[in-house]
Amino acid sequence: MKTSPKIEPVQNTRAVSDFDKIIAERIRLARLAKGLSQERLGEALGVTFQQVQKYEKGVNRVSAGRLHQIAAVLDCDISYFFGDPQGSTESPSLSPGELQLLMRMRSLQPDVRKALHRLLDQMVSNDRAPPAPSTETDPNA
Repeated sequence: MKTSPKIEPVQNTRAVSDFDKIIAERIRLARLAKGLSQERLGEALGVTFQQVQKYEKGVNRVSAGRLHQIAAVLDCDISYFFGDPQGSTESPSLSPGELQLLMRMRSLQPDVRKALHRLLDQMVSNDRAPPAPSTETDPNA
């Protein structure tokens, strides 16, 4: 008598995966970048702030429909939550200082923000440029 091959059990599909945790972290980063509290995001989604906490910690999985709502409220493309086009699922990490800088930038008036962008662009381009030759003479030479 022929025996059928042993079928391995499928992993629990309701369990939170590493990818779910990456999506959760990106929800948190997008919310903070937008300057919204968990309570305000919850109100916009029609859920409690505790539910938003669970989404952001990866305790509860986020459905496709809910993720679409979150992207709309946070004014970001839904693809942001899924990683880069090359398939990397690394979570973008911002230091607390970088996140604070981003939140402060968003609080500025648009014209001030543009001026600060121009200043930063200038600083970066100056930092990349080779040092200018010194016109001073070296007394030790």
